Amino acid sequence: MSPEAWWPATELAWLRALEGKYAEAEPLAKVGRHFAPENPYALETSALVAFHQGHCREAVADQQQAVAKFPKEWPEEERARFKQALDAYQRGSSSEAAPAAPLNR
Repeated sequence: MSPEAWWPATELAWLRALEGKYAEAEPLAKVGRHFAPENPYALETSALVAFHQGHCREAVADQQQAVAKFPKEWPEEERARFKQALDAYQRGSSSEAAPAAPLNR
């Protein structure tokens, strides 16, 4: 896959994850994470997939980076959604039940 395809791969990974198809989403999320490691959406998608595959520490770390790299000029509602996902991953990491996927983008 070409480096320019990171955005479509990330979006497809997000959609697959929302469908509960985490194994299908994982390689696509890795493309985004590899070619756009500073992009908040690539990090967020990686976190979502990692969490639902039982990789809680990785999910929390990726979502923390996504929150930290969130541009100030982006909508506050979106920032709040990123923070809610981080809270859910942190809570879910300490419990048996996995939280639901964050709201759609």
